Amino acid sequence: FLRSRLNHDLRDEGHHAVLFRFYKALIGLRRSRAAWRFGTRDNLEVQSREEGRILTVLRRTRSRHTLVGFNLGKTDLSFECSLLRGEWRKLLDSAGADWLGPGSSTPERFDSPGTVSLSPAPRSFVVIEGEAPK
Repeated sequence: FLRSRLNHDLRDEGHHAVLFRFYKALIGLRRSRAAWRFGTRDNLEVQSREEGRILTVLRRTRSRHTLVGFNLGKTDLSFECSLLRGEWRKLLDSAGADWLGPGSSTPERFDSPGTVSLSPAPRSFVVIEGEAPK
């Protein structure tokens, strides 16, 4: 039982520090995005593809759409997503070098003509956000 107690001193060292920063970033995203704070089933769309290896979660508000694309598989996978037309930006990629991952293939900003292809690294996810047309 004593070995299962948290050692809070570890959060400042090595991969423990990276994981701590990652969780803080996720919590910060949730707090800063209205679609995640005040989300209901009415503004949520979840899809599973590729025999469950791809999962997408789309949250919508009047002003923004936020998509989380998960690659739950062990290999590289690409998938098409229908998105709002316009500019989208990456908010977080769990495969990013900041999180000791292999690196992100998603650009920081990109234009969507209505459909885009995403390719998160194996066993990772990417969070992107676009503004709804005015």
